[in-house]
Amino acid sequence: MELSQPLNLRSQFPDADLAAWERQFLSDLGVNSMVDAGWAPPGEVPAAPLTRRPEGIYCPSTPGWEYVEDVRLDTAGQAIEALQQAAEGGADAGVLKLADSVDAEEVRSLCRDTPIPIVLAGGSRPEGLLDLERVRGHYPDDCYIDLSGWGQAGASLCQLGAIAFSALASALDRHSGRTAHPILIEAPVRHELFHGAAFLRALRIGAARIAREFDAPTQPIIRASTCQTILMERDLHTNLIRTTTAAVASVLGGADWLTVHPHDTTTGGSASGRRLARNVAHLLRHESHLDKVAD
Repeated sequence: MELSQPLNLRSQFPDADLAAWERQFLSDLGVNSMVDAGWAPPGEVPAAPLTRRPEGIYCPSTPGWEYVEDVRLDTAGQAIEALQQAAEGGADAGVLKLADSVDAEEVRSLCRDTPIPIVLAGGSRPEGLLDLERVRGHYPDDCYIDLSGWGQAGASLCQLGAIAFSALASALDRHSGRTAHPILIEAPVRHELFHGAAFLRALRIGAARIAREFDAPTQPIIRASTCQTILMERDLHTNLIRTTTAAVASVLGGADWLTVHPHDTTTGGSASGRRLARNVAHLLRHESHLDKVAD
C-alpha cells in the first residue's frame, strides 16, 4: 500500500455492525454488559471499554504531528548551538519559554539566527519579535496553558483535564473568544498507553466544545510532552521505554506537537540523550508510519 498518502482504513475494511460487534465483544470477555467490562484506574473515574465520537464535535482525524524541542536560553550562543543540533537531528521547531527575567535582546538575537522555526511560549507580548521570519508565533501567558507543573506535582488525569478546561474557559472569556491566534495547551503524558491516549482525546474534544461555546475562530493547539515524573534516576535505559510509550500515547491521542524529554534528564541531560529523544519521534513517523494513519 502506498504510504505517501494517509491511510484510510474505512476504505480497506467494511463497517461492522455495531450491535453484533458488542455481542461478540461481551462474549469474548465472558461478561454480561458494558458496565461489567469497564475498569477504574487508581484514583480515576470508571472508564467504559467503548466510546462513540460525539456528532458535530471535532476529534483528531488528520494524521501528522510536529516534533518540537525545548530550548534553554542560558546564553544566546548555547541556545543557537542547541537549535543547530535539533535542526540536524530532524526537529521541526524549537520552543523557547519566556519569562520576565529573560533578556529581550538575547531573545531577538536568537530569533534572528535560529536554523529552525521557533515558537515563543509564556511571558508578555514581545516588541518586534513576531516580525522576524523564523518566529512562528508567540503564545503569551494569557494564551498559554501549561499543565506540566501540575503533572509533576502528581495531579491525576481528571484533575489535569479540569484545570485545562477551567483555564481555557477563563482565557477565552477574557478575550471574548477572539484571540489573535490559537491558545496553546501543554499537556504532560505519562507512560500508561491507553490512559494517555484517552486523556489527550478527551482534552481535545472538551477544548473544542469550550472553544465552540465562545465562538473562538480556531481550535486550541495541543502540545504533548512526556511527563518528567516517569523518569527514574538509576535505571536510565528503562526511561527510554517509558518515554517511547508516552510518545505513542501522545500520537494516538492526536497531539499537534510532540516533545520527548531525554531519558537522562534526571542526571542533567546530554547531547546523546536529546538525539535519542528525537529518534523516538522519527521511529514513530518513518518506521511505524503513525503519521500516515487517519484516525
